Amino acid sequence: MASSTNESVLTLEKNRERKFTDPSTKSLPRVSHHAGSGTQAKFCYIILLLEALKDVINAFTVPENMARMEEARDQAGNDMMKMMQIVFPVATQIQQEVIQKYGFSADGDGAVKFANAIRQYEMEDQEIANLSSNLKSMFLPQMATPPTPAQDVATS
Repeated sequence: MASSTNESVLTLEKNRERKFTDPSTKSLPRVSHHAGSGTQAKFCYIILLLEALKDVINAFTVPENMARMEEARDQAGNDMMKMMQIVFPVATQIQQEVIQKYGFSADGDGAVKFANAIRQYEMEDQEIANLSSNLKSMFLPQMATPPTPAQDVATS
């Protein structure tokens, strides 16, 4: 993970034109001027993930991508196997088009590393957790909860 972190921090450094919001307004850890470079790298990496997540979510709202996802959902219907075969690859492709700007490769390996990075920091940062949940809800179908035993008895 250290080399991925360093590569992503370098990508962040290359893209200095990006304007980040004041870290004190987020749930990100504060980095003091005396913090070690590991803490600073982690802080930069979290900011990088936040920006990448926001850009990926925004990519799903682009009309062309919305049409691609809608067409894939229509083809898949409510069949979970078809969702995995048709919808997920389209969603992954849209994601890959964005994450390459953040130092992740634009292939399946990059998508897995991006997902793992998000999963790693979801527990530490509420905003990453919220954005991750948002992203998942954009392409995962709403699953109906099975009735509880009490509901089964009441309807019988």
